[in-house]
Order: sequence, then structure tokens, then C-alpha cells
Amino acid sequence: MHAAPDALPAIASPRRAAALAARALGAAAVVLALAACTTRSAIYEGRAADTVWVAMKAAAENPRYDDWHVIQNDVYADEAIRQVHIYRRLRRDVVGPGVQPFRQDAEYRLRASLGEAKSGDPEVTVVSRDSAIPAHAWSEIERYLDEIDELMGGDPTIDRISPTGSRSGAAE
Repeated sequence: MHAAPDALPAIASPRRAAALAARALGAAAVVLALAACTTRSAIYEGRAADTVWVAMKAAAENPRYDDWHVIQNDVYADEAIRQVHIYRRLRRDVVGPGVQPFRQDAEYRLRASLGEAKSGDPEVTVVSRDSAIPAHAWSEIERYLDEIDELMGGDPTIDRISPTGSRSGAAE
């Protein structure tokens, strides 16, 4: 008679067990970092939610770039839940002294939601739906929030990022 095989293989040594545990914890940390660090919020103090919603749609539908060409800009605005879905492809040719010219492409999948902050003011929360490194989407999210600020007459050059990642979008 043969013994039934174990469902899980035996770990040969405590050192091997520690190595496997460290590897699993590292992988979990990477997954959490990728999932948790792709959200930015802006609170628009003293602004009407309808005004913020109009600016959100306009910033999504008509993006302005100084150094990129918009190849594709698909926008779906869900009026019922006040959410904007953006799929955007960008391209630019990078040239400069001492640099071999190259073409750079970027692709973003963003979801912007209009909600209400604890203060009762409108709050825009933008989430990158890409599985890429979160920092790659931060600049695009910031550019989008700055464009909303600009459309509402705010000053997009003022850095309103707090340590928690939220912004105050009130004109100063």
C-alpha cells in the first residue's frame, strides 16, 4: 500500500521556510503598492458640484498638452453617478542636444468620480485603472486635476498635494 501524497510539498528547512515567507511578503507589498497608490483627490471648497462636474467632463474631452500629441481620447461620462472614464493614448518625439531622438508613447486609463467631501464640498477622486507603476499615472492625474482647476478659474500652478494625497482645489 502506498501513502497518499501530501497536498503541499514539505519545506526542507527553516531557512527555506523563511525565504519563502519573505518572498511572499515582498510580492504582497508590491501588489498593495500598485493597488493603493494610484488615487488622488481634490476638494473644491466653495464650488457648486454642477460646476465641478462640467469642468471634469470638459477637461476629459478636450485635453491640452504642450509636449504630447493626443493619438486617442475616448471619454465616457456617466451622468447618473457622475463618473468620467478616460482612455487616452499619447505620443511625442523626444529630441535634444546629445540625445539620440526617440519616440515615446503613453497610455492612461483613468476613472474620475465626483463625490462630496466630509466638509460638504465637491470632491473629485481620480483613480488610475492601469496595472503599471503608480507613479507613471500620477503626473497625468495631476495634469487632469490642474486642468479642472484652470477651467474653473483657479491657479493650477499652486501645488495643493497634502501628505494624504488629497488636494484643495479652491482658488486662492
